[in-house]
Amino acid sequence: MHRYTINDKRTNRILVVGDAAVDGGEWIPAEDVLGIAAGVCRNGKTIRLDTAGGRLAGLARFVLRPVRRALWNFRQTHHAQTPARWDS
Repeated sequence: MHRYTINDKRTNRILVVGDAAVDGGEWIPAEDVLGIAAGVCRNGKTIRLDTAGGRLAGLARFVLRPVRRALWNFRQTHHAQTPARWDS
């Protein structure tokens, strides 16, 4: 699933970003959109995405991408430096 973040009506393209993405995004033609997700099921519970709270959570996730990217890079860098004796 991808979250659309910007709809450029002038060029009729939409910027989409994967939910797990830590960087980037991709511009696609608006006519390539197949549908819109209104909710997801997690642990047997439906979580609506088309509410103000759902949109706010998605916006927060998008805005915090630089922080998530920095944490991911930090984790990758320090994990690679972990002594082999700690892995067992």
